[in-house]
Amino acid sequence: MSDNLWVSWETHTRTRSISRELNINLVELVSKQHRIIKYIVLSVKTIFLLVQQNPKVLIVQNPSIVLGYLSVFLKPIFRYKLIMDCHNGALYPLEGESPLLNKLAQWLISKANYAVVTNDELAEKVVSLQGNPIVLNDPIPNFEYAEGKLSKSKNRKVTLIATWAEDEPILAVSYTHLTLPTTPYV
Repeated sequence: MSDNLWVSWETHTRTRSISRELNINLVELVSKQHRIIKYIVLSVKTIFLLVQQNPKVLIVQNPSIVLGYLSVFLKPIFRYKLIMDCHNGALYPLEGESPLLNKLAQWLISKANYAVVTNDELAEKVVSLQGNPIVLNDPIPNFEYAEGKLSKSKNRKVTLIATWAEDEPILAVSYTHLTLPTTPYV
C-alpha cells in the first residue's frame, strides 16, 4: 500500500511539476487509441493500478472527465481520499458553454474530498460547485527534470506560451531577464 498516488491520463507539465515538488508518485497512463477504446483501456489500467497500490489518497487530473468519474465511482470500493487537480476545463468544460457538462463537472467537484486549483478566483468557483478547494500555484517547471540536462550556455532563450489569463505565471517568468511585450501577440 502506498500512501499517495497521482494518476493522469495525459502528460502535463503542471502535473509533473507539482507531483515532483510534493514527492507524490505520478503514474501517467497515456493512449493514442480512438477515444472509446482509449477510455476502456485506461480505465482497466487504472483499476489494476489501484488494486496493486491501494493508496490512502488518490489524486487525479481533471480533465479527464472520464478519469474523474472513474475515481469517484471507485472511491467507496478502495476507500481513498480523492483529490482532483482541476484545470480550468474541469470547472468550465467547453468554456462553460454546455449546461450538461457544467452539471457533470459540478457533480464531480462535489464528490471529491478536495479540488486543487491555481488561484482564489477558481477556488470561489469550486465553492460555488459545493467543493472544497485547495489553492496551489503552479511551480515554475524544472526543465532539467522534465527534458534532460540543459546546455550550460548563458545565452538561453525562453518562449512562454500563454493565454495571458490571470492564473498564468507570466510575471514570475518575466523577472528572470525577459522582456515581455506590452500586449499579447495575436
